[in-house]
Amino acid sequence: MSEILNRLDSQQRAAAECVGGPVVIYAGAGTGKTRTITHRIAYGVTQGVYEPTQTLAVTFTTRAAGELRSRLASLGVHGVQVRTFHSAALRQLRFFYPEYFATSLPELVNSKFQYVAQAASRVHVSNSTDTIRDLVAEIEWAKVNLLSPESYRNLVTEQRRVPQVDLSIDEIAKVYDAYTAITDESHVMDFEDVLLLMTAMLDNFPEVASAIHKQYKFFTVDEFQDVSPVQYELLNLWVGNRQDLCVVGDPAQTIYSFSGATSSYLRQFVSHFPQAQEFELTHSYRSTPEILAVANQVLAKDSSDTFRLQATRDSGSDVTISSYSDDIAEAREIAKTILSLVAQGTAPRDIAILYRINSQSEIFEAELSALGLPITLRGAERFFERPEVKTALLHLRAGLVGDSNRTLTSTVSDILSSVGWAAQPPDSGRSALEKWESLNTLVD
Repeated sequence: MSEILNRLDSQQRAAAECVGGPVVIYAGAGTGKTRTITHRIAYGVTQGVYEPTQTLAVTFTTRAAGELRSRLASLGVHGVQVRTFHSAALRQLRFFYPEYFATSLPELVNSKFQYVAQAASRVHVSNSTDTIRDLVAEIEWAKVNLLSPESYRNLVTEQRRVPQVDLSIDEIAKVYDAYTAITDESHVMDFEDVLLLMTAMLDNFPEVASAIHKQYKFFTVDEFQDVSPVQYELLNLWVGNRQDLCVVGDPAQTIYSFSGATSSYLRQFVSHFPQAQEFELTHSYRSTPEILAVANQVLAKDSSDTFRLQATRDSGSDVTISSYSDDIAEAREIAKTILSLVAQGTAPRDIAILYRINSQSEIFEAELSALGLPITLRGAERFFERPEVKTALLHLRAGLVGDSNRTLTSTVSDILSSVGWAAQPPDSGRSALEKWESLNTLVD
């Protein structure tokens, strides 16, 4: 037990030693939250407070679950259930669903695209690829916010003022309703249905809730700032009237708000569990004092957030802020700076450029390539490999042949108008906006 606790700093240890009752741990970036919760679980097991097989730790990704499971094993703790919300709910559904329904559990589909396309056709709504992609996102948002097609139609204007889809709310609701009917007819379910079905079973069958309460008595939830309404509802039903719940998160790191996640459950945890004990992890082991100073200044803009990170690493380079007249000037100067760093011995793989939208990559690619600097793009296609850019170039090659009395700008603008470019960006639709940005980059 002493070995488990001696590996922690004072803040982490205080949280790890508190193995009873509701606990909330506010953990800033790089403060060792995973270490804290794994050591807390291990300490609770070695103390005899937790029975491993009755302990459920919930993470947001399979990778995070694997890491947490591996760390517990390295501490000599085995048998703890470490799963994502979806994995835990699906496992329970597969066990309970056949006992209460005459049919088998609906088949889980990896993509809802084809079913949404069918639904759009059924209600005579555009089923273009871009529209379907945006409808998929909107239906997912509605489901994780516990909105049926009818309640979506009635409440969406209050909760989501600017829908992502370039359709009326009534049209979206009709597609959503048709999608629900088609998945029922096909006896399939999507990932959101896994959570909704398990929530409904716990809510409607007391025997199921009782069985879950006997199985799991101790709960830990990682990344609690990213919990959605349906996940929170499911968690409440898992926990029931008990108090052995520990959540960890950082309201400044909510990254899934676009899909329905909200940090309000973390911020208001104490109001839901008045007896909760609160802990803060502020010792950051990831970043230099210079980076944390800037981060703290940014966080200070939110007067409701008093959380500040403290550096434990040695001093590093100063953070600099530069502004430029336009995108080309910015990319050119950044490329020159990188060339200088490489000349001084910095490896190219140790240098990163982060940009906001995909269309910005083309200018950086061009400027870096012009200086002979190697490039690797992560999580995106190279600009000239994107489908909409390839299509646009084919039209340009065909349309620019021959003499023309018009300026090059007007000619290019006219040609690209035929493949979706317009002088102004579209009002809504993420996919449509990304396509427009790529075409607009060509026009620029």
